[in-house]
Amino acid sequence: MAKSKKPQLIHGVLLVDKPEGLTSHDVVARLRSALHSRALGHAGTLDPMATGLLVILIGNATKLSDQLLTAEKAYHLTGKLGIVTDTRDVTGETLEQKDFDLSQSQIEGAIRSYEGEFDLEVPMYSAIKRDGKKLYELARKNVDLEEIPKKTMKFFDFKDLDISSDSFSLGFSCSKGSYVRSFVHEVGKKLGCGASLSALRRTASLPYRVDSALSLESIQKILEGCDSQEAALRAIQEDALNPAFIELDQCLPEWPRLRIEGLDEKLLLNGQISKSISLILKNYFSELGSDLGVKIISKRDRHLLALLEPSETGRFKIKRVFPRR
Repeated sequence: MAKSKKPQLIHGVLLVDKPEGLTSHDVVARLRSALHSRALGHAGTLDPMATGLLVILIGNATKLSDQLLTAEKAYHLTGKLGIVTDTRDVTGETLEQKDFDLSQSQIEGAIRSYEGEFDLEVPMYSAIKRDGKKLYELARKNVDLEEIPKKTMKFFDFKDLDISSDSFSLGFSCSKGSYVRSFVHEVGKKLGCGASLSALRRTASLPYRVDSALSLESIQKILEGCDSQEAALRAIQEDALNPAFIELDQCLPEWPRLRIEGLDEKLLLNGQISKSISLILKNYFSELGSDLGVKIISKRDRHLLALLEPSETGRFKIKRVFPRR
């Protein structure tokens, strides 16, 4: 009896332009259903009020989350002056409202004073933990902390600054784990009138940009009627999901790649780096930056076989193997 053919699975990154009103978990849940895949995650949460780029990891791409979560991100925000809320955005309960009379130069000065790296208080409505409890859990129980945790945040590359009588907007980039609500809150404190985030759009999560993303509605329409993961994969391959879908071997585009075959591939999938691969790495990849590794790709079918990373000895070691399934 002939062996049944193994079903093809989806592995890669899908760039989604998240709509307002949905959590990141909501988007993942809808795509799990549309793609018929349980192996889904995302690289960086967006609050329900936020829109823009949500990087969805499918199949073996979920194993790249450590690399993708460390990436810098870019946003466009709008902050409302004269209001302070418990969540530090306009969806929260108003704690304070103030009248103010500030010049554009005063507002701009306060905004630009936070261009750089700072230790800022995280919002109480966040997932940061204190004594084993998430801050938002404590906030919902009205627990007052003597000291709110701080985190190092970096905001840079300010552009498109626009200031009106009661609000401001700008585009910017920030380091991993920075809280935009904290940035707006600090600007309001410096001005003495308070401020809360009123709109937020993620424009990039490097190396990906929202310009390449598709709306969740468009993706669901493309996958409509797919009754299996194989059917969803065919729809992805046949339809115009490019450049919103990035195949696994094309992820981490800044990493150099080495193509191998035969015994080298067999050994690597068993967790061993062959002598020939070691020699190539020594001769051609030894001068890489310490934060970069090497992608090992099969010559036969472009399957991503493994990620290698530099070790303290100057050689490369296996960081992750991607078995064929």
